[in-house]
Formats: sequence, structure tokens, C-alpha cells
Amino acid sequence: MNTINVVATIIIDHYKLFTTQRGYGDFKDGWELPGGKVNKGETPEEALIREIQEELNVKVEITSYFKTIEYDYPTFHLSMRCYWCRIVEGSPTLIEAEDSKWLVIEQIDSVNWLPADRTIIEDIRSELIKQTQCGYTPREQTYEICKILTDHGYDVGPGLEEEDGNRLEYEVLGILEEIGMGKYDCSLYFSEENYNVYTCDYQRITYLDFLSKLKEVVQH
Repeated sequence: MNTINVVATIIIDHYKLFTTQRGYGDFKDGWELPGGKVNKGETPEEALIREIQEELNVKVEITSYFKTIEYDYPTFHLSMRCYWCRIVEGSPTLIEAEDSKWLVIEQIDSVNWLPADRTIIEDIRSELIKQTQCGYTPREQTYEICKILTDHGYDVGPGLEEEDGNRLEYEVLGILEEIGMGKYDCSLYFSEENYNVYTCDYQRITYLDFLSKLKEVVQH
């Protein structure tokens, strides 16, 4: 059976996964991780950056290799190397795909994934859950954290809340430099989708790492 070597991107932004709907071929209308074939003389990493530029008109940075999918379709064997990536230049423009979506963790199963891609989706979900400690965190916990920060003299900006009550965001000023995580302010962000801590330049921090370092500071 003929083997086709391809690469795929796991593009993440604010813990949302980017996916595209195929607009051509036998698997038209199926959803997939963006990517494509590795040409002769290319490394997988070179192929990935080229394919995403050609398909979405964006430049991506590969943050790490994740895993390789080996999958037998009826007429060929697919070997697909998957990489965690982030967009560093441009906004996705659909050149070949029919549609696209940014999926939060709870929505990852909401699209009709292509067979090979489907085999890795649960692994992606598990990894994102570990990174975000995702869950329906009670908003009272957000209030409590802000009170602790205020009681210890930190400048906590006013909360921004959407009308439907499903999002709450507080700005915490100056704290990251004190806990050794950079010279930026940060926000505590709560929503029904996930619970994140991130700096003002959108460098994300795991929630548990933030709380651990914060605890060290307020106990001294």
C-alpha cells in the first residue's frame, strides 16, 4: 500500500483549536487539522510552514512536535506528523478550505473530523485540559483570588463582565514581575469555556503555576 507523508498543525490561540473544512476531493466537507504533503527534499517542519502559508496565508511558529498518526485509508497509508503551532504573522485566510472554526475544548467533538484526524483529537483535548486546568470554575473563586490580591496590597483593576454573566475579567497590575514571570501585568479571566491567566501581551500562564507562585509571594 502506498504511503503518503503529510504534516499537520495543531494551532492554538487562547486554548482554542483552529480547524478547517476540506473543500475538495473524496473527503470534501470533513474537518481536519490544517497541513499538507511533504515534498521531496523538504523537512517536515519546512513543509508545515510552507503549507500553512499557502493554505491560510499566515506564518506559524512550531512550538513542539506532538505525535505521528499512522492510519490506513482504503487506498493508501497516511503518516501524519503533528506539531503544536502558533500564528506569528497574519490572520487565517481560507485559500483552499471551505470553512474554518476556532473550537474551545468543549466543542472539539462538534465537527465531523476526517478519520485520521479523529484518532488524535482526544489526545489534543487531554493536553489542553492539562494546560488550562479547564472546567466550570465557580466565579466565586475569581472573586476570592481578587480579594486575596487586594488584601496583600496588589492593584486589582475593576472587573469587566459581559451582560450575560458568562465572562469575568480582572486586571492585576505589576504582579508578574514580583513573582518572577516577566515584566507585564496580567488578567484573571473566567468564562464558561475555560479559566485562564495571561499577560497583557497574551503570553499564557498555567493557572496552577500562577497560583503556586502567588502563594509563595503572599506568605512572605
